[in-house]
Amino acid sequence: MTTSPRLFHLQRDHDISGVSGTGRVADGVQWPDGTVTLRWIGDRPSTVHWDRLDDAVAIHGHSGATRIVWADEQPPADRAALRDRITNAIGRIPFVLPIEHRRKAADEVLAVLPEPADQAALVRACASFVRDTYSGEWADDAASTLETDADQIEQGEQCSLLRLADAMRPAVEAPQDGARP
Repeated sequence: MTTSPRLFHLQRDHDISGVSGTGRVADGVQWPDGTVTLRWIGDRPSTVHWDRLDDAVAIHGHSGATRIVWADEQPPADRAALRDRITNAIGRIPFVLPIEHRRKAADEVLAVLPEPADQAALVRACASFVRDTYSGEWADDAASTLETDADQIEQGEQCSLLRLADAMRPAVEAPQDGARP
């Protein structure tokens, strides 16, 4: 069992039902206890919770026509930096290629990689989960804060959630005495 939520989206390659179309059709979170929250994208968005990921896939996977794309398996969001890294890696291959050929090869690699995760959609899914799962003023406040954060992420602004993640990163990246955090 994982100790933190894991983000994904459902990528529909073939629309068997003719309802939701193809491409990214839902954003999801797999919670540390194994439960799953899906937020459907489209004209009639909705949120649904599952006890297990396998159950969600059994209903919405359409025998492989829809697949799970994990956010933590995505390339860095900065595709220009990723292109440079690929170009440099190709340059280390023991034969000489002009830089324009290395860039073209890097572009070919990038063309087959999935798009980066949508952070705002993930934060909105978390807000929906809080609002749908818990009640009370604190839950409304937490969900509202998450929705405000999602708006700020979409506008390219720093939000409270990202500030918290930045503040926590040094503690996670620098374990003391060789211990894992």
